[in-house]
Amino acid sequence: MTRNIDTAKGKVKQAIADLTGNDDLHREGERDELAGKAKNAIDTARDALKSPK
Repeated sequence: MTRNIDTAKGKVKQAIADLTGNDDLHREGERDELAGKAKNAIDTARDALKSPK
């Protein structure tokens, strides 16, 4: 769940940054979005390892 929040938070920050021209906020949003995607990938891999084949 946190991963989805991080991804959404990052996208919102990027959108606000685009409207305001704030490059620092845009980069911060990119980092948040990537962190959410990384957490999602880790959780997916963890779930795949736990499931019986």
